[in-house]
Amino acid sequence: MRNEKRSLAYDLQEIFRGEIDVIVYRLLSKGYRVPKSDFLRMSNYALRLRVGGTDKLSKAYETRMSERIEYEGKLIPRRKVIERKGFELAEYVEGRREDIDFLY
Repeated sequence: MRNEKRSLAYDLQEIFRGEIDVIVYRLLSKGYRVPKSDFLRMSNYALRLRVGGTDKLSKAYETRMSERIEYEGKLIPRRKVIERKGFELAEYVEGRREDIDFLY
C-alpha cells in the first residue's frame, strides 16, 4: 500500500484556492512583475519562489484575508468566513447540519 495523505482538509483547501488566483490577478493587473531572480529552479525543473520573492504575495494575501465582507448579516474578515465554512462542513459531516454551501 502506498503511503498517501488523503485528508478532507486538502479537499476543503481546493474550494478556496480561487482566492489566491484573485490575489495574483490583482497584482499582475496593477503592473507587478516578478523578477526572474526571485525564482529558484528545482532539480525536477519546477519553479519555486525564493523567500524574498514571496514578500509582495504574502502582503497581498494578508490584505485580501483581512478584508471585511458581509456574511450572515455581519461584516467579518474574509479569513473568518473561510474558517466558518470549515466548521459548517464539520457540522454537516457530523449530521448536525442538513445542508452546506460554500458560497459567500
